[in-house]
Amino acid sequence: MAEFLLACINGLTSGSIVFLVAAGLTLVFGIGGVLNFAHGGVFAIGAYTMYTVSSQLGASWWAFAVSALVAIAVAAALGAIAEVLFVRKFYPLRHEYMLLGTYALLLILDGALQLIWGLDPKSSPAPRGLRDSVDLGPVSVTSLSLFIIAVALLALGGLYYWLQRTSFGHLAKAAAHDRDAAMTLGVNVPFVLTGVFIVGSMLAGLAGAVLAPAQALQPELGNLFIIQAFVAVVLGGLGSVAGAWIAAVILGLADSLWFTYLPDVPQVGVFVALIAILVLKPTGLMGAKA
Repeated sequence: MAEFLLACINGLTSGSIVFLVAAGLTLVFGIGGVLNFAHGGVFAIGAYTMYTVSSQLGASWWAFAVSALVAIAVAAALGAIAEVLFVRKFYPLRHEYMLLGTYALLLILDGALQLIWGLDPKSSPAPRGLRDSVDLGPVSVTSLSLFIIAVALLALGGLYYWLQRTSFGHLAKAAAHDRDAAMTLGVNVPFVLTGVFIVGSMLAGLAGAVLAPAQALQPELGNLFIIQAFVAVVLGGLGSVAGAWIAAVILGLADSLWFTYLPDVPQVGVFVALIAILVLKPTGLMGAKA
């Protein structure tokens, strides 16, 4: 029982990080129609920025908060620059051109990351409270795991509120539904799309900030998580934030339970879950019917 609970908590933790990356992806696709491979590079640079700032400021809570805010701000700035100077040119084109273009941008960001931080693994300090252990019945887990799960849930709730309860969220949904009609009604669609891209990039920066204290950072970080995030986006239903969260949790649990109970079998739990769900619902868990 303890082994099962621990595997579930580990799966929820990894799934929460994947969701924070996937949330920005599905938001930008759902509103802007952008398949943004460069999102992985923004996430990785956010994580490395968190490492750089926290290494200078220390492991206190205020240093952690400041470092996270800087990581989110850097990610937001990268997203704004990428959207205005690069992505905007691809809006009239088909999705495959956007995918190839943003993949090229990912390679550029990966090169910049290696040039600035090098190839050696980096480790970011965590505040004392996040390094403590918490007893949950028969198992003991780190506070950092619970913190990551909580951040993902807060991000999910915040995104729902932003889209459903704010004027900018309503404008974003109007632009997603019919850009021409929105522009006719006076909506500044380019401004809205840039704003959505910035919010998506901020989520990538947040994901990098919470990941940095949890594991060693390596240059291939962005490529690894962007693939998992794309799987969560497709599995959850393109454009559905709630679907991305459900899918990311399912994938995290599948991966963790597979590793726990079938350690000697090639770890394909994620792909087994992906195939099983898509066979039952090809449009994803919360995707619209074709």
